[in-house]
Amino acid sequence: MTTAPPAGSSPAAPPRASTPLFAPSPTSSARPEAPPLPP
Repeated sequence: MTTAPPAGSSPAAPPRASTPLFAPSPTSSARPEAPPLPP
């Protein structure tokens, strides 16, 4: 049972870090493109 909780936490950590990493990438590209588009 002790291995179950840690195991679930481990997999949850990697996916979470992957999502934020991908989110900033597209956001960074859209950020620079968004400002020039409006003006």
